[in-house]
Amino acid sequence: MGMVIGTINYFPVGGLKAHRLARTTLRADRPIANDRRFALTRAGPAGANDHARWRNKGHFLQLTRHPKLAKLTSHYEDEQEVLTIYRQAHAVSRGQITNPLRRTLIEGFFTAYLGDTLYGLPKLIEDGNTSFSDQRTPLMSSINASSVRNLEQIVDAPFAVDRFRGNLVIEGARS
Repeated sequence: MGMVIGTINYFPVGGLKAHRLARTTLRADRPIANDRRFALTRAGPAGANDHARWRNKGHFLQLTRHPKLAKLTSHYEDEQEVLTIYRQAHAVSRGQITNPLRRTLIEGFFTAYLGDTLYGLPKLIEDGNTSFSDQRTPLMSSINASSVRNLEQIVDAPFAVDRFRGNLVIEGARS
């Protein structure tokens, strides 16, 4: 079996679960369109709630610090720029994420949902020219599914490939 891209993911809002794509167009030196276009800042001095610009991931809400985020799913409609947040398959917040009022309502959901795990109010930020990825230079990450399976054998515990938050999941490659 040759190597194939098994899954294509993008993350419209950094820190939330991946969205699957059936196909995409890749461009040199660019992430997948809309990948990590938005991010939820941590409030307070570390969150730097000013204007949108690249920051390291410590400035944003993440699954590692806020595991309740893993209980949410979302759907992003690219053309309408509408984000819908689901909890247990029920829509709990929805709005055009680029509209300031609608964005504030979505931020309000995260404030209520994450409650006392926050240090102030989270803020959704966006910059169409920046991907809020782990590196200043926009990147696309690939995960070798075979390597994840080998890791499972080494530690004798299951891992979901999604845990590694890759854009491309490669099947059939050696680990």
